[in-house]
Amino acid sequence: MTIAKLTPPNPDRAYSRTRLFRQLDSLRDYPVVWISGPPGAGKTTLVASYLAANDITPLWYQIDPSDGDIASFFYHLGEGLKQLNGSRKRILPLLTPEYQLGLPAFSRRFFRKLFANLKASSVIVLDNIETLNDEPIFNAILRHSLEETPSNRQVLITGRCLPPAQFRRMILNGRLGQLGWNHLQLTTEESLGIIESRFGRSTLSDAAIQQIQDITQGWVAGLILLLSRQHPGDPLTNETAVKSAENFSRQHFDDYFASEVFDQLPAKIRTLLLRTAWLPSVNAEMAAALCGSVQTIDMLQTLADNQLFVTRRDGADPAYIYHPLLKAFLQAEAARTLSPQALTRLIDNTAEILARSDRTDEAARLYARIGHWPGLVQLILDHAQTLWGQGRFRLLR
Repeated sequence: MTIAKLTPPNPDRAYSRTRLFRQLDSLRDYPVVWISGPPGAGKTTLVASYLAANDITPLWYQIDPSDGDIASFFYHLGEGLKQLNGSRKRILPLLTPEYQLGLPAFSRRFFRKLFANLKASSVIVLDNIETLNDEPIFNAILRHSLEETPSNRQVLITGRCLPPAQFRRMILNGRLGQLGWNHLQLTTEESLGIIESRFGRSTLSDAAIQQIQDITQGWVAGLILLLSRQHPGDPLTNETAVKSAENFSRQHFDDYFASEVFDQLPAKIRTLLLRTAWLPSVNAEMAAALCGSVQTIDMLQTLADNQLFVTRRDGADPAYIYHPLLKAFLQAEAARTLSPQALTRLIDNTAEILARSDRTDEAARLYARIGHWPGLVQLILDHAQTLWGQGRFRLLR
């Protein structure tokens, strides 16, 4: 089974940022490269498109809150190596209870074995590192692990945060390079390239392009939002471009997204987004269970094709992932528009679906969120033996 968090996004429709490709090439001698910037800066898309352009198949790992349980982190990394190598047999060890008191030593051994069994042409990607930026234990274990990166291998890390203090020595020793927001901001030429990828050859004046650049400040998500008012294929004129720029404010993302994107979507798509907002990733079965429609995937594919903060992760069971900005907006919108009872039922139904899909950690968090303690207890009882065997007993506490 392909796991969404271990599957890179499809970069086929992404604009190739060759300027940043060259900068990543210049960082190839660093065992670890930390790419940081605000939400919607294009970090994940940059890495996915760079690797695809260089024909590199990564061990892709999307960090999520369940990785706060270090045993879960090591478990899924091991599954990622199996998936990458096309193997049925697990090579890497599980963090079972007897190893818990020696985490630094275990993490070093684990990563040494991981690199030894990683294909020579591959890299490791740790995406969305900010999810656990405030977890000191995770950061300490990650540092111990990354210090084992051989000089001929590389780990790419993306996140909204800069490297924590624990990584200062790696920076000083020249083992950790950085690509920051000052690099990620779109140049005027890149903004024009994205515009032309959506609307064809541009006839915009230099003044109109500069106004768009001044408003979005090189923010990829801001540019996509600004352009979303215009239907792809329709000509983008100076008048419509300037009007869109004047009406845009990054500080009012939610208001802009609601009025210029969400409210313009068909009612079926709005309902789909609201009802699936608590899923970490959305596949056909989950969407149909929550929305009762077999057309849900076609709707999500439309949003992904238009780059409206939905990305597709290919695999045996394709899944769609919402950008954190979109997910936060949708959850707030659901809380605003649904009655407390309806909202609780929706989250409860989502938790049940996640539990049936063996997404134990995510299901547990949702049960706890709505105070459904009988559901949480039953979930733990149903999965206790498996979790304990995998060393993932944080949830059992």
